[in-house]
Amino acid sequence: MSVEVILMDDVEHLGKMGDTVHVRDGYARNYLLPRGLAEPLTKNALRKLEKLRKQREELMRIRRAEATEKASKIKGITLTIAAKAVEGDEEGKLYGSVSAADIAAALEAQGTAVAPAMVRLEEPIKTVGETAVTIALMPDVTADITVAVVAE
Repeated sequence: MSVEVILMDDVEHLGKMGDTVHVRDGYARNYLLPRGLAEPLTKNALRKLEKLRKQREELMRIRRAEATEKASKIKGITLTIAAKAVEGDEEGKLYGSVSAADIAAALEAQGTAVAPAMVRLEEPIKTVGETAVTIALMPDVTADITVAVVAE
C-alpha cells in the first residue's frame, strides 16, 4: 500500500523539496513524517511548503549577498605560504605539499574564513612558485586568487 506525500526537504534517492512522491505507507509513517521530511499531500501542507520555500529563498538571497561581498574582498589577492623545499632542486619540489586546508588556513589568518571544501585544487601544490586557485563560495559565486609557495 502506498501513500502520496509532499517532500518538505531534500531526501536522498527520493526527491527534492516540493516533489510529490508515492512511498510505502510504513516508510512515510515511520521515517519521513516523524523526521519532518514529508507531509501528507493536503492543502495545509502545500501552504506550509510555500512558506518554507519563501524562507529558503530569502536565506539564499542573504547568503549569496554575503558570498559576493566575501568574493570581492578576496578576488585577486596573492597568498604567500612558506613550505619546506628540497635543497639544490631546480624544480623547487616540496617535501610535503600545500593542500586546500593550508590555503583555507592562510585565508583565515588574513581575516577571511573559508572552508577547505571551498578551495578548488585539482591536486595539492607540490612545487615552489605561483598557482592560480579558485575559491567557490557558492556554486555560482567564485573568486580567483594566486597562491605563492616559497621555500622556508
